[in-house]
Amino acid sequence: METTAEELFELAAGGMAIVGLDGRWLKVNRSLCAMLGYTHQEMLETDFQGITHPDDMDTSLEHARRAFDENVKTINFEKRYIHKAGHAIWVDLNIAVVRDNQNKPSYFIT
Repeated sequence: METTAEELFELAAGGMAIVGLDGRWLKVNRSLCAMLGYTHQEMLETDFQGITHPDDMDTSLEHARRAFDENVKTINFEKRYIHKAGHAIWVDLNIAVVRDNQNKPSYFIT
């Protein structure tokens, strides 16, 4: 029996997400929700800016902008998210932009 990409995404031990170009969470896996303390629905009702530590916002937005460069394949950096309970969670974030068949950005995988 073959495992689908959808199942692998959901079962991944690390937090994974598909993020819209506007920063909204489009899809999140169980690991990310558990790590940050939010339910699946709560995550989908916000965006990465809403749970990014204020001191890391400028850096996060700059890295997101850099990801649009066609020559950049992935971006890796450390940042803090705010756990639902209020404390900071350090993450090692990897960003990749998925492009359509006309090479226009469609969404981020983080």
